[in-house]
Amino acid sequence: MYLSRAEIRNYRGIRHLKVDFEEESTVLIGENSWGKTSLLRALWTVLGQGPQLCRFSAEDLYVPVPLLGENEQDDAGQGTVANSASPAALPAPPSAPSSVRDNAGDGASSNRVTVSRPFLDLSATTAAAIFPKGESKRLKRNLKKLKSVASTSTYYRREYEFRANDVYQKNADELSIELWFCESPGTERQLSNPLLRKYWICCPDNFYRLHWLIKAHTVNGEFVTEHLLLGSGRREFREGIEPALQLIISLNPVLRMRDHRMLTREQADKETGCAQTDAETQKRQVAQTYLSVLKGLSAAEQSDLRKDLLTLSDLVSQYLTNYSLPQISGPRRSTRSSGDAVSRPISLETMSTLRDTLNEPGINKTKLLTTLLAGAMTLSGEGRDINWEERPIVIFEDIEARFHPSLLLSFWSVVESVNVQKIVTTNSGELLSAIPLTSLRRLHRRYYDTRSYQVDLQEFSTDDMRRIAFHLRLNRPMTLFSRCWLLVEGETEIWMISQMAAMMGISLQCNGVRPIEFAQCGLGPLIKLARQLGIAYHVLTDGDDAGLKYAQMTSRYVALEQLDDHLTVLPSSDIEHFFYYNGFDRTYQRASGMRGPYNRKGLTADRIIELAIKKKSKPGMALAVIAEMQERGSEAIPELFMNMLNKITLLSHGDYF
Repeated sequence: MYLSRAEIRNYRGIRHLKVDFEEESTVLIGENSWGKTSLLRALWTVLGQGPQLCRFSAEDLYVPVPLLGENEQDDAGQGTVANSASPAALPAPPSAPSSVRDNAGDGASSNRVTVSRPFLDLSATTAAAIFPKGESKRLKRNLKKLKSVASTSTYYRREYEFRANDVYQKNADELSIELWFCESPGTERQLSNPLLRKYWICCPDNFYRLHWLIKAHTVNGEFVTEHLLLGSGRREFREGIEPALQLIISLNPVLRMRDHRMLTREQADKETGCAQTDAETQKRQVAQTYLSVLKGLSAAEQSDLRKDLLTLSDLVSQYLTNYSLPQISGPRRSTRSSGDAVSRPISLETMSTLRDTLNEPGINKTKLLTTLLAGAMTLSGEGRDINWEERPIVIFEDIEARFHPSLLLSFWSVVESVNVQKIVTTNSGELLSAIPLTSLRRLHRRYYDTRSYQVDLQEFSTDDMRRIAFHLRLNRPMTLFSRCWLLVEGETEIWMISQMAAMMGISLQCNGVRPIEFAQCGLGPLIKLARQLGIAYHVLTDGDDAGLKYAQMTSRYVALEQLDDHLTVLPSSDIEHFFYYNGFDRTYQRASGMRGPYNRKGLTADRIIELAIKKKSKPGMALAVIAEMQERGSEAIPELFMNMLNKITLLSHGDYF
């Protein structure tokens, strides 16, 4: 079995987070302080400390802190009472207008579901108490927009429910951690195990799951931790469950691997163990050998490494999938299909390559990386009796910390071949291109709660996935870390918008905004991917026939009430004509060589722009216009672009649905 889901409330830096895990590998991305570390610490606390059941302390409780101080003023100068603010109950959202599409693919109106949660009565003082300064009006406006469409779309209903509950709550006096363990192929013995048999739940997807709930709160002045197993209908099992929970821990122990340079001495000593037995001392010597490998091998070190390889060979052969199979005779064949190429655009070493390399004489990179991984897993056990017949959960925190990008991918090819459940945090775009999109989880926190986004491949065609694989995952992998995508038709728009933003004092990069040309990739796949990953987006199109088609496509994915926040259409056939008619005609005339009125006689704007582009190219003309704009100052920036950049700034800060 494997860990399939975790839901955490009021634990350290997390007020509320629900995240699903893949059976093989799950890769978490998200900005600092959005809950990744707290999530991994929670898993390690419950499953990573041996058979004893965990106990929490009051220090583990989430501390509610309003985003405004109690005595701060709102925009109108009115005082706020942050700790007494609470949502007021109003009727459920009305049905949306018939013109609003079901953007989540629910289809017919018969599937409409009325949201039963109360809407927020955001009065001036309440809104200012709950949300940061300057944002209460925008949030009130957007919640009203969302209210009008929430009842007809699963997508907007989920957004409405999440946003309506993402408000300040004074009380956080109980933490809870819920873990779901799902059956997997080969777990028939676990299903029939007498310790677990009566706790399995048959879920609607016909898979059996175990549901473990840990609650901690204060009782009579003492902070108490309770462990429960939940059955169907959340029936609670309290008595006699400790042997079953200990078995779950032994079947799915957490091994936590992270860069010890980021730990204090006290933390490092706690995780590696100060009181060393002979076995622990030997493990430390192995670890020191690994570190020396990275600095260069001497003859003596090579000899030590060979011994280490022999010592750890049983572990490696146990967990490297098919490692113990006999060698395949004949020429080496690649098993990478076209589907694999789309799913994982960056190719990694195949298992046959790894087996061949491990059996080669002498020391090589793959042997070093494999031994490093096996040794790290052994060290992470910290002397615990781990049932190696089952599948541990191995956590890799900031897996790229010590690796050059090329070495990271080689290391990941080894890690991926290890038959354990892997949970990884990373800031590496290259690594994201080497994993399936279904393994990706993007964590995002706007105010208080953290949300986990993941990709549903059912919404994408094979052609969509091919376009995303090439244009994003291979050529722009870092776009997946962005807060907002600015979708434009070509290079000219990127040059001009980036410079205009700088003149307005807006750093697109620091705000997490990434311009992307969508003409070749197609607009639909990018919008669908952005929506599923919780990335904001704004589309800029020309006013010609093609641009209007792009605008119509955008309207399919955005409710009418939000369309203005996500779409800008130029009132000209293209960006060159727009700037020509908005104060930069002489820039194009000079570039075309038609300087005087006599030379321009009989030439249309179309012809002048054509000549200018022929001499300088479109990007060259964009830079010429920007140079002219910088000489005139920010007042020369057209109002349309100033408004668009302000919208994009708001989108990048989460002011969207």
